[in-house]
Amino acid sequence: MQQKNKSFVKILDRCLDKVEITIGIIAFLGMTFTVLISIILRYIVRVPNLVGEEISRYFLVTVVFIGISVCMRVKGHMGVTIFVDHLPSRAQAVVRCFADLVSTATIFGISYFAWKYALAAVEHPQISVATGLPMYVMYAVMALGFTLSAIRLLILFWNDHLSITHP
Repeated sequence: MQQKNKSFVKILDRCLDKVEITIGIIAFLGMTFTVLISIILRYIVRVPNLVGEEISRYFLVTVVFIGISVCMRVKGHMGVTIFVDHLPSRAQAVVRCFADLVSTATIFGISYFAWKYALAAVEHPQISVATGLPMYVMYAVMALGFTLSAIRLLILFWNDHLSITHP
């Protein structure tokens, strides 16, 4: 049973890696390309590119929210550990487990409300000014980033506190 769960967690981890990296690379390249085109249009052709500026902003938002999940994967999120570091090792383990549980629950809550927000934007549509893109698309990107982060934290919690063998 333990081996089956471990393999599922590894498969899920690899799938998330591929999804995050693919989305991140596409968004970063898209942002780079649209900024380059905007620079060429503005300084060489002397035409402002409002659509390109808006698209590059949306690509940046995508990179940031998907990057949150990538950061969670490598435990690169911020944390203040000065107090925990001075506790006895057994107490450190308990406090870290509690902190990880609270972080995981919080991100799941944020993810839930982000999806509610995106769905509310579908019911009451807003359209971006330059591109005409429905704003619920960007709200869904935000929700996806939080959902991926929540799954990442759940995997980390499993590996750090529930799994018999660490990855």
